[in-house]
Amino acid sequence: MFNQLLPPRIDNVYRGHRLALWLFAVVVAVRIAQGLLVIFGGASIARSADGIPLETFTPRRRTNRGGALRALCALPPVHLLAVRADAC
Repeated sequence: MFNQLLPPRIDNVYRGHRLALWLFAVVVAVRIAQGLLVIFGGASIARSADGIPLETFTPRRRTNRGGALRALCALPPVHLLAVRADAC
């Protein structure tokens, strides 16, 4: 069963259809756009989609984006350390 699902050799060569690569690129671009909209337009999303009354919060709590951006920037180095620690 796995012979049908997995390639015979695992290497860096794509043997599929070219259209699949273009569709994958479109999906990745849309997901990146969605992520950026959530990061930079979180207040409007919280108001409209989630129904959170942001006007009732203090101004400091209403526009606190720094924590999410710092956490997002900290993920790649943490992942790199975890991969290096696992390789040893």
